[in-house]
Amino acid sequence: VDSPVMTRINYTSNQFADLVKDLNLPPTALCSIESNPLLCPISWEAYQRCNARCIVENQDSATFYLRIEGQVETFDKGKFLNSLSAVANCSVSRFTILKITSGSVILNIQVGPPPPNSVNEGSATRTVAS
Repeated sequence: VDSPVMTRINYTSNQFADLVKDLNLPPTALCSIESNPLLCPISWEAYQRCNARCIVENQDSATFYLRIEGQVETFDKGKFLNSLSAVANCSVSRFTILKITSGSVILNIQVGPPPPNSVNEGSATRTVAS
């Protein structure tokens, strides 16, 4: 929604479950996305500027494999997990490296559910899918 003339946008109570990641609202536009069953994560713009809130649809864990360039011997697990958590908008404690295999660096990673008081963290399933 990138319009220099838009001053107000109201998505309240429309039963939206998902939002585009970036709303691109004009800097002075007022926005409301309250009372929608949005699934976490949502954009921080929607959360901060539009009073949008989200829910986690389940508390399951999920796993995925990832191959990255490098050597197992020099692979920095802590740095990798911190970077992954920043990109995924998740607490670093949610990620567990189950196995590291050589052939570049092949990781089997488990993502746990968000902590009880977390803000705007998606379910493990949504985190892995995005």
